[in-house]
Amino acid sequence: IRAGRGFTDGLLWFCEQCNHPLHESHFELLDIEKDFIPHFKAFYSNESKRTCRSCGQVMASDPRFV
Repeated sequence: IRAGRGFTDGLLWFCEQCNHPLHESHFELLDIEKDFIPHFKAFYSNESKRTCRSCGQVMASDPRFV
């Protein structure tokens, strides 16, 4: 368990068809229940971030975060 501030955490999304990286977001994680939400919303509300640059597959949006 990490204690204190200054630690960087991250989220990475991968194409469900070819496993190519779609998007990554790095941030200081202080509260797991609150800090993930803005990053989920930024990803799922942006079709460009959900579109694979390798094969063109578009990951479905998650209605909980749009």
